[in-house]
Amino acid sequence: MSDREHVTLFIWRQPTLFRTHNFALERNRSGWWWTVDKPEDLEFERAVFTQFFDRPLVGYDEVMAWIEMNPQIACINVGTIRNEAYLNSLRLTN
Repeated sequence: MSDREHVTLFIWRQPTLFRTHNFALERNRSGWWWTVDKPEDLEFERAVFTQFFDRPLVGYDEVMAWIEMNPQIACINVGTIRNEAYLNSLRLTN
C-alpha cells in the first residue's frame, strides 16, 4: 500500500525497471519541503506561487534566489517531517 501512495520510493526500489540518477547542486536544499501535506506546506506553496503567478515560465534558479532573499518564506513549513506520511504508513502495515 505504501508504494501506491509514495510512488517515488517504489521507483527507487525497482532498479531493474527504472533508471534513476541524483543531481548534485551547488547548495544542499534537501531540507526544503515542496509537497503539500500540512496547512503550513500549502502556505509555503502559495507564498512562492503568488510571487510568480503572472509569469508562465520561471526558472528554478530564480525561484531559489527569491526564497533565499526572503528567508521568512523558507521558514513557513520548516517543522514538516520529511516522509512523515510514508513512515506512518509503514507503521500501519507492520
